[in-house]
Amino acid sequence: LIANGQEWRLFTAMFLHIGAIHLLFNLYALYALGPMVEGYFGHWRFTAIYILGGLCGSLASYAFSPNPSAGASGAIFGLAGATTVYFLKYRDNFGQRGRAILQNMVIIIGINLVFGLSSQGIDNWGHIGGLIGGAIVAWGLLPQYSRPTLVSLTPKPLEQERRTGWEIGWTVFCMALLMFGLQAAHTIATY
Repeated sequence: LIANGQEWRLFTAMFLHIGAIHLLFNLYALYALGPMVEGYFGHWRFTAIYILGGLCGSLASYAFSPNPSAGASGAIFGLAGATTVYFLKYRDNFGQRGRAILQNMVIIIGINLVFGLSSQGIDNWGHIGGLIGGAIVAWGLLPQYSRPTLVSLTPKPLEQERRTGWEIGWTVFCMALLMFGLQAAHTIATY
């Protein structure tokens, strides 16, 4: 259907779920991870990471998996990628807690990917695409702090506001290029 001009399905797939259990797992994952990511990145950046991570998950699934896919897990893996990028950059500012969060994220991502490989019906391509997309978007939208200490983790207000618009614009542009590239690669591969 996507190849026949219904590209909007790449976006809407992240809001559809295959059964109540699937929905509950994704709701719990979003509940566990979402507030932390939103707290570190802010509302608008969180939204950009979630949506673009979900789109990247849908694109990867479409490009590399023969099966149809639905669910928010690509977007949630995007949040996991964002958390990983954030704590790669700022782990020392948080001391042992930051290093522990980073280590836990790597373990959780690894367990989920291994579980996805060992279970039918789990779209690891969607997870991997969301993870990579969320990490890339987060890297472009990382908040910059005035001093690298735990006590002063406050964004530079005026400079940060100016930077945010350009960062979101460039990130969306780069993600759009990636999406069109994957779409072109898939189209070429099918002919």
